[in-house]
Amino acid sequence: MEVTSKMKKIIIGGVAGSALLIAGGIYAYQHTGYSLTAAEAQEIAYQNAGVSQSDVTYNRVEKDREDGTATYDVDFTTAEGEYSYTIDASTCSIMDRDHESYVSSSQSSSQTASSASSNSSSSSAASSSSSTAASSTVTYKVSDSQAKEIALKDAGLAESAVSNLIVTLDTDDGQVHYDVDFDDLANNLDYDYQINAETGAILEKSSETLENN
Repeated sequence: MEVTSKMKKIIIGGVAGSALLIAGGIYAYQHTGYSLTAAEAQEIAYQNAGVSQSDVTYNRVEKDREDGTATYDVDFTTAEGEYSYTIDASTCSIMDRDHESYVSSSQSSSQTASSASSNSSSSSAASSSSSTAASSTVTYKVSDSQAKEIALKDAGLAESAVSNLIVTLDTDDGQVHYDVDFDDLANNLDYDYQINAETGAILEKSSETLENN
């Protein structure tokens, strides 16, 4: 009985010792590599986020390990959003950073109204520009009336002596000109002129016998 009692004491003592060793090992592992304090890790995160302690409405700092590296997880909240940092407890470097911004309903409405106003202004400007472009007429040095007079003078005819007089504006190889067509029924001739819209020069002219129907 005495031997058995001693054995129990030895076993209990061994178990207790092992437990202390294990606990000591865990404690040593958990604290190895932490040359940085929790408060210092928190300050690093605050400085990076550009906030001060007075701006923070909630914060939490916990020890952790990333692939064996001792780290601090720093989470905090301000009126503008939520922040989450992972700080290397040995090198003081930021290993990870996450930020979620808050947008209040009033800000959202203001931004939407501003965007709508901007779009409306753009639409009005575009509409005004289109209207101006549509209402503006390209003018040339020679008018259609002048082109008509040039052609009739060259043909030696008065406007009252011709029929089917048509003047149209056309472009050929980038050169703007008037096509002037008319019939001289007295002489049974059809005239066709091309008059330069900028200079008034006769570019082409021809006359053909009218076909009798």
